[in-house]
Amino acid sequence: MAQQLKKGMYGEEYNQTGNLFGLRCGQHRSIEKITHGSGWYNSVGEKIGWGDLSVKDFERISEELNFGEIFIVLSEYSSYWNFLTKSRVIDDSTGLELKKEAPGIDYVAEHAIYLITKNHLFKIDFSGNEKKDFLNHNGLSFIVLKKNDVKNFITV
Repeated sequence: MAQQLKKGMYGEEYNQTGNLFGLRCGQHRSIEKITHGSGWYNSVGEKIGWGDLSVKDFERISEELNFGEIFIVLSEYSSYWNFLTKSRVIDDSTGLELKKEAPGIDYVAEHAIYLITKNHLFKIDFSGNEKKDFLNHNGLSFIVLKKNDVKNFITV
């Protein structure tokens, strides 16, 4: 099955070029909004688009996503402001400058807040203190994934 999630597939800023899963680059949601201005990435750390995501967006992505693909969600800060407010964002392990359009798997794994796969939703536990394996949020059931396990999950 062909890869659905490709770098820049939704366009740039408000220049929208795609609508897979009913998403539009720069979209705003007001009903059942889960994220605000989040960045959307594929499993190789390439930005595919950005905007608010609602409950229905999470459900649709999970239902329509190809098996083996991962839709990765970063906060607005990690996917936009972090690159805007610093003159350069440097990868700690390589010393190389990261680009907001494709910061790479290490950056995306470090900053992911949600992962979406075929028929599964994951919420990242940054604190490591979450005692539950599952969380219900806005009527959705999320599998809790520890922050330290994100990179392994994405690269397997």
